[in-house]
Amino acid sequence: MKKLLLLLTLATNIQAQDGSFSGTVFDLDSGRIQVIRGEVEQPYQPYQPQIDAYRRIIADTQASIDRMRAESEARAQLRELREQTELLRKIANE
Repeated sequence: MKKLLLLLTLATNIQAQDGSFSGTVFDLDSGRIQVIRGEVEQPYQPYQPQIDAYRRIIADTQASIDRMRAESEARAQLRELREQTELLRKIANE
């Protein structure tokens, strides 16, 4: 029973950000209360594979958006060059 109480206390107080934990343990035999603090070498991250997959999707999407923006900018520049070329032709023919 003591181990279960300790595990429940520790599991509820683990901080996912930095892997540190703190907890309060109540000893049923002596009635003492202890505070436990420590760090976990590898924080519990049950959804890390999904998070990694979403990050890859976001990176791929961002790359696609960047390519589309570059293509749009290139088309706008080409249109501008064509207009300038047409204007120069009209000037040259006068």
